[in-house]
Amino acid sequence: MKRILFIASVLLLPLCMAAQTFSAPHLEKATKALKLGSAELRPDTLPSVKTLTKGDKEIVVRFSSKGEIEHIGIPLFSQEIRLLQPSPVYDFLEYATLDRLFKVNDNTLKLDEVKFTKGNWNQLPGILGRSDGCSIINLDDQSYQVEWLKDGQNVLAMQFPINYELLANSEREEMEKRFVKELKAYTYEGKGAADVDATNLIRTDDPDVFVQKGQTYIIAAINNNRYVTISSETDTTVTDTVAHEVLRYRYLFNRHNAAESLSNLMVEPGMKVDGDSISLQVRYYNYKRETLKVSVRDFLGYCIKQGCSPYFGIEEEEGNNITGTLFLANAASGYVHLVNVKCDTDKLFSDRPQLTATMLMFTPTSNIKNLFANIDLKNNLGRKYLK
Repeated sequence: MKRILFIASVLLLPLCMAAQTFSAPHLEKATKALKLGSAELRPDTLPSVKTLTKGDKEIVVRFSSKGEIEHIGIPLFSQEIRLLQPSPVYDFLEYATLDRLFKVNDNTLKLDEVKFTKGNWNQLPGILGRSDGCSIINLDDQSYQVEWLKDGQNVLAMQFPINYELLANSEREEMEKRFVKELKAYTYEGKGAADVDATNLIRTDDPDVFVQKGQTYIIAAINNNRYVTISSETDTTVTDTVAHEVLRYRYLFNRHNAAESLSNLMVEPGMKVDGDSISLQVRYYNYKRETLKVSVRDFLGYCIKQGCSPYFGIEEEEGNNITGTLFLANAASGYVHLVNVKCDTDKLFSDRPQLTATMLMFTPTSNIKNLFANIDLKNNLGRKYLK
């Protein structure tokens, strides 16, 4: 009997010890180069940051809520600055310093793009304890300037281009595959849209429609304005027997204002339209194509979680058909996802709303202006609503 139990426990052991997973191949390569054992790669809690020691150097390992290793590097930045000022710079420089120190990759040619204006790579380990703080400046979305200070004096400084492949320590094709894989598994985690704050709403020619002014992207026609409507509803929180009618400001979604409704759907992840879906054809850099079917909310929520800001512009309205372009811009990492959206209003306002779209992932920000010659964006919404 004991022998049977022993055999069973041996057979079940591999099922209990899941293999360590990594968010990107370069992280797995680093653990092998550092010869980190399974005990060192086992998180205490999830999510968490674990500090290890190799020789006289500290190494940080960050685990996601699912136990996946999503960062390894030499600590250069405090947790406080990471929380207060999120940036892709932290993971990039910490991993790059680890790479240079432990020779993780044979080819470090890309790191030549990091130009030191004071100090060098060898001075980075331990800088966290030798400085009072750090400043990171985005120079016109072209490059980053990073400085460490001590008693108000610059002790270490560098500059490097805002290039998403450099910052992610990955190639575009690898990033595209990861994007699609993670999108398929993603479920929107945010809350639904509650009542809209009416404080800063702009009146329009339509007495039932207001504009919640957002930001623009390059031109006024591409923006993340929200369109709001007002309605009278019964207040269900009242406990007495008298019905009370209250005015509610909600994000607009109706056939009469189809273009504005589509715009709301494209930029506001809190918009929950039951049963909606988008048939999304992603076009890879190597010309391969793949079609996904996801909810608009999951798609938009995932992109925002990755650091993208959504901006939408209407190209054309003809009959029941609306065409527009969604710009998912990640200024911090230097890329934009371009999504051409097509909408049949009969399908948009059906029991199961549907959209079709094609997506070009990870377009360098520097290339976007060149694309505008091929996109006929009309300022329809601006002329109609903004006086």
